Amino acid sequence: MRSEVRLSGSECKPGTLLHAEKLPRELWPVGAADAFRIEYQGVDYLGRSRSVAGSVFVPEAGSAGATRPVLGWAHCTVGLNSNNAPSRVGLLPAEREHLSDWLRQGFVVAASDYEGLGTPEPHPYLNGEAIADDIVDIVRAVHQLDVSVDTRTVIGGFSQGGHGALYTAIMCTSYAPELDLRGTVSLAPPVRFIDFIALRTTKGDELVDALVPVVLAGLQVTHPEFAAERFLTDKGMRLLNLAATQSMGAVEEAAATTSNDDAGFTGLTERREVQLLLAYADLPVTRCDRPLFIGAGELDPILPAAQAAAFAGEMKTAGNDVTFHGYDGADHLELLKPAGLDASAWARALVDTASGDLRPAVGRDSGRDRRFRVLDATGDGHLSAGDFEALALRLVQRFGQAPGAPLARQIRAGYRALWRVLREQLDIDGDGTISLEEFLASSDVATSPEFDTTVESLARAVIALVEPDGQVLTREKFRALLAGCGVGENESGEILAELDTNRDGSLDVTEIVASIRDFCLGKNPEAPGYWLFGRA
Repeated sequence: MRSEVRLSGSECKPGTLLHAEKLPRELWPVGAADAFRIEYQGVDYLGRSRSVAGSVFVPEAGSAGATRPVLGWAHCTVGLNSNNAPSRVGLLPAEREHLSDWLRQGFVVAASDYEGLGTPEPHPYLNGEAIADDIVDIVRAVHQLDVSVDTRTVIGGFSQGGHGALYTAIMCTSYAPELDLRGTVSLAPPVRFIDFIALRTTKGDELVDALVPVVLAGLQVTHPEFAAERFLTDKGMRLLNLAATQSMGAVEEAAATTSNDDAGFTGLTERREVQLLLAYADLPVTRCDRPLFIGAGELDPILPAAQAAAFAGEMKTAGNDVTFHGYDGADHLELLKPAGLDASAWARALVDTASGDLRPAVGRDSGRDRRFRVLDATGDGHLSAGDFEALALRLVQRFGQAPGAPLARQIRAGYRALWRVLREQLDIDGDGTISLEEFLASSDVATSPEFDTTVESLARAVIALVEPDGQVLTREKFRALLAGCGVGENESGEILAELDTNRDGSLDVTEIVASIRDFCLGKNPEAPGYWLFGRA
């Protein structure tokens, strides 16, 4: 065990083990033969180096010389500050019991506290993209402990952690290609948290649900422009302050004597800014490159099994290999017990399978138009806001942009604005989506000044990924940009030759805007503007 020295994280790579010590015995799950509290090098929401803490549980030794797979575990909501770190106060008893099933299946369990819990705050609550690297980096750190593990990896999580686990499934193989990811388990993920918040804030005379101020306080971390004080009462702001600084128990105690009307929470989701921020927290339905296990309880108020089954169906339509389990009669915490047996056995079968056999099903072929298939990132046969969220997520991840970095924010804003202007021009029936037929009719739609202005903002942000001035892409910079998007050198040369209309050997913003306009609204199904969006 490396406990004799505390390393400086200033020059360490993400996932570097910084410190390890024995975890107090009372925090161990049943079935653990050893356990550690560790700190490891991470990256925060804004892209800065920081330390992250977590717990590692080691099962009884298997056969002599055998290595073991690793479960990267993501815990449920425990609070927003360092006083609530599971590596300090322990995971919830129901989670510890759940992890015992994984230990019995031979997994070494690496459970991140997440950034801002156990190490200096703040914690970006309900931002799955922000904690995804924490979940992966603790798995990397385990490989530097004196425990016998191999690269076979499964990601798992519950509630907030189930949400984070799904984000990890999207990015893990590109972020940490040295790990052999086999699959991801997501239990009770709050994929439509706005529905839960709406249900809990409809009636003014009902007592506050403690998760409501936690969610609002978390939104303020990742969206500092969110000014909740404009509509909350003094009691409501006190609850937000408790959520940011105290334990969940303290929040629950105060919420138990406060009504929604008292706090100013009534009708919360009718506010446009709340709707938008909660929508941004939604996981984009998109393809992952390894199988998924999704589980939910029938009586779970956060994600009822019926709603979870619908989400699992969307993920399957998008081309994922999905196993779904609904648990009759189980609420939020109660599903952990039966899911422990099912999920750990499912994962054990994956780690015992040759990795080359772990490929997802293909998504729906959305007609013959390549452009539509490229833009349909979710693979569900129509274009929607989720597609553009997924496209932005993939791009910023490819270039290692932290989710809260200014450039990542600009790129997301650009894709969101592009979706809005396309919907306004192409959504003929007004259902909030664009069908293949509506998209193919785009050649009859005249472009608007708003479209070009929107695309110009997005183009400048994308250029800045490789050229900070955001003005012109030289041949070398364009190749570097396309290489990050998975396009080879020969193909990038052909695309440049087609887009470089003034033949000066580079691309300026005007030429890039024209290429995206032609791709989205033109008549040519082979238009090369796909480089910005990926491949079908």
